[in-house]
Amino acid sequence: MNVYPYSTKEAKIPTIEGNVDVIEIMFNIVHQEVSELFDKAMERGIMLVIKVPLDSGWLTGKYDGNSKFTGIRSRWNNEAILPRAEIVRDIKNIVNDEKLVKYALSFIASFDAVTTIIPGVKNSMQLASNIEAVSYKLDNKIRNDLIQLYNNKIKNMFTPW
Repeated sequence: MNVYPYSTKEAKIPTIEGNVDVIEIMFNIVHQEVSELFDKAMERGIMLVIKVPLDSGWLTGKYDGNSKFTGIRSRWNNEAILPRAEIVRDIKNIVNDEKLVKYALSFIASFDAVTTIIPGVKNSMQLASNIEAVSYKLDNKIRNDLIQLYNNKIKNMFTPW
């Protein structure tokens, strides 16, 4: 099996070439640019494994503009934090909820090309939340609103991983 890892940190979205069976790719509400490859992946029978589905915790809804980070997340400064906080507020307004995990994971699962999602799990509560999200059916209006939020706003914002 050939695996093609891809990160949205790349300058441009690559084309899918060669004998590829699986692509591990970063895709979430904040990073939707790769969705333009989904139809081509399906046509070729390529399985998509989605990484960073909760955008390093932002799409849980627990972070805001006042959040302080340590460890790997300390890479974010105010230039990265403030736009993310604005995006999270916009998403909360769209879904009318403070907790975002079920919306973030079900958004990704709503794409037919997605084979599986790899959410991080630190404890049993997070595991239970992720399992619950699998059974949640995202409303088409919310899905479309999240796509429009990306197209009209997020894709033009500074949103480093």
